[in-house]
Amino acid sequence: NVKPLYICAFYSNRRLAPWQGAAAWVKGRSLDSIQLRAGLRKGTYLGIYSREEILAHEAVHAVRSGFDENRYEEFFAYMTSEKRWRQVLGPILQRPWEAWPFFICASVGMIWPVGYLGAAFWAALGFSRLIKQHWRLKGAAARILEKTRDARTTRAILFRLTDEEIKEFSRGMNIDIFAQKQNCLRWRIIRNYLKGDL
Repeated sequence: NVKPLYICAFYSNRRLAPWQGAAAWVKGRSLDSIQLRAGLRKGTYLGIYSREEILAHEAVHAVRSGFDENRYEEFFAYMTSEKRWRQVLGPILQRPWEAWPFFICASVGMIWPVGYLGAAFWAALGFSRLIKQHWRLKGAAARILEKTRDARTTRAILFRLTDEEIKEFSRGMNIDIFAQKQNCLRWRIIRNYLKGDL
């Protein structure tokens, strides 16, 4: 339920890792611009990512740039993906640098086999974090769905929650009691979603 009016975007490969199709550049707590890989001028990157999918992904980062909450941001961004496997596995990397230890260990493994052990350990850490965070998001979504009875409204509320709120709701914290104690604009909007007014 978010529709940005405009987003400043430009094409450039500068400062993008080889696996990145784009990047959202945030200054302070607002989006400055979205950088798209030059190859996206043709409409796709690596033959698997469409420009529209990447723009939708980066738009999620743009919308959530007012938060300083990055634990679930990639999960929300990958929810816009056209492919189910990307929605599930995409958030394994939450920050671009997290791929480098895996690649370095795998490269070392070509010379010393113990490097493969390091790569496997790093991948296992990533998968365990991915599973735990999917489980928490699913748990929080289930608690919200009990109140809203609508999957779209549930996603709209989840999208507006902080990392800590997602964690607490997944543990069973009462949403109604918590919502009534909040006075900020964000929670006034969420309360309207819970009542079915939006």
